[in-house]
Amino acid sequence: MREFYFGNLRVQLLSGEIVRLEYAKKGRFCNKSTVLCPDRDKFKEQPEYKTYGNYIIFGDYTLAIPDGARSLSGVKLLKDGVAVYNYKKSSGINLPPVQKTPEVFAVSDNPRITVPDGGYKYRGKVKNSGFKTEENTQDVYLLICGGSCKKLALLMRELFGGGELPRLGSLGEWSECGLGEAKKYLTEYPRNIIINGVDAGCKSSLAELKKVCGLAQTRGAGVAVKYSNYPEDVFGPSEVKERENRIYSLLKNGADAIYFDGCSDTEKYAVRQTVTNFLKKSAGGKCPLRAQCFDGTDMLTVYDGLLPYIYRLFYRNYTCGEPVKRRLGWEYAADKRAAKALNEFMTGNNILVAEGENSLIYLPAGKWVCSHTDKIYSGGKNIETGEKTFIRQGALLPRSSGGDFSSLIYDFYPCKEASDSGFIYEDDGVSEAYKRGEYRTCSYKAFFDPYINAYKIELSAEKGVYKPFGQRNITVKFRMLAGVGAVKKITVNGADTVYEKFAKSERCPSATLKFSINAALNKDYLIIFYL
Repeated sequence: MREFYFGNLRVQLLSGEIVRLEYAKKGRFCNKSTVLCPDRDKFKEQPEYKTYGNYIIFGDYTLAIPDGARSLSGVKLLKDGVAVYNYKKSSGINLPPVQKTPEVFAVSDNPRITVPDGGYKYRGKVKNSGFKTEENTQDVYLLICGGSCKKLALLMRELFGGGELPRLGSLGEWSECGLGEAKKYLTEYPRNIIINGVDAGCKSSLAELKKVCGLAQTRGAGVAVKYSNYPEDVFGPSEVKERENRIYSLLKNGADAIYFDGCSDTEKYAVRQTVTNFLKKSAGGKCPLRAQCFDGTDMLTVYDGLLPYIYRLFYRNYTCGEPVKRRLGWEYAADKRAAKALNEFMTGNNILVAEGENSLIYLPAGKWVCSHTDKIYSGGKNIETGEKTFIRQGALLPRSSGGDFSSLIYDFYPCKEASDSGFIYEDDGVSEAYKRGEYRTCSYKAFFDPYINAYKIELSAEKGVYKPFGQRNITVKFRMLAGVGAVKKITVNGADTVYEKFAKSERCPSATLKFSINAALNKDYLIIFYL
């Protein structure tokens, strides 16, 4: 990180793409972590620069500071002599539509909430529990994203940090019920549940919760306790103590996670910090489990066994800031009509879902397969249909029936004009070991090769240190969609493979070709479907 001072104005080049501008009337600059930027010390980069008087030149940009600056007013960032940013007083984060992502996006840490050492915890009758709130601060971060919404998401992830990877068990179908119904629900139909209204001050309720959690563990389901409160002062001592006592009681009695709703980002931060502190305290300073707190937007129902596909998206969200559930404009930034399709969203780049009752759906360019009928629609236009879920033709979707990914189905929607690529992401699903690099990825690719008139699937060898098993049972499912051609033979690493042909059925609306292999994960596999 590079620092420059112009009287009471400070410029920090946190990286070549993130610039901090801070003005302090008496030169008392903020060096502590804040709720907005929880770990500024992680920026170790020393970007190249040149200075000429009040100008700082780095990369393609020039930062211009007015002579005798008494505020941030007049500060400009230029590219090729043209201003791409002029300081403007603002508060917080107001993200632009993806199609209107600017060259430089400014985020103001105003009001600025400084985080005390030790994080969010009760400290007796200390005002705001050690947090300091400052209004009307001139503390701005410039994220140089070049007009790319994906680059902006990555920079925001680098600056602000992000959520933890969800526990693998948190992804799936959830049902809400009361504490009295929980045992019956888990016995008759084991699945993840949210228990509403547990009174942490009631010993009998906590004892009953403990029994339910024990049953849930034997049934392989998860339990989350719904925790909703709307404090007047989230950092007030009494609120911190009440929150800490309540959440600690729930976690001590076996709650797997805290589910909360109606909370601001600051309140979410407080809940997450409380859970993290509990886990560290209970494990001698280390955090053995993921500090699992989530609200309604964090939970995504995994349908049709798509857990491997969804988990990889959450990993991308953790590392790159990419949203799991995204507007069409994220994937199709150049398509103006996609930007206007506000009742539709993408899960990754392959699954499109329409919401609401509107039967007029916009499909972006390419070909799209209805998930219920396997009927193919040409994109780039509106279609009239009652269907709500579509798969991008060309997709290779990994599916599983369990959480350990020891058996996978690669569901292939072949297309001569489109391809797909991705990877299987695996870790232990529970701990924070993934932060230390203890995970594994296995890349895959699917495409049409016109030179040999064949479809190909490439499965690459594993990468990473997490290796719970060395062999995976893989079933490949080739959907014989209209127009894809007739397959004459299938080879795996050059050897002919026996496969079965299944007629279309109610469960699978198109005829399919299927075969299975026991794949050693330290080897590459090339599967070819010859036409």
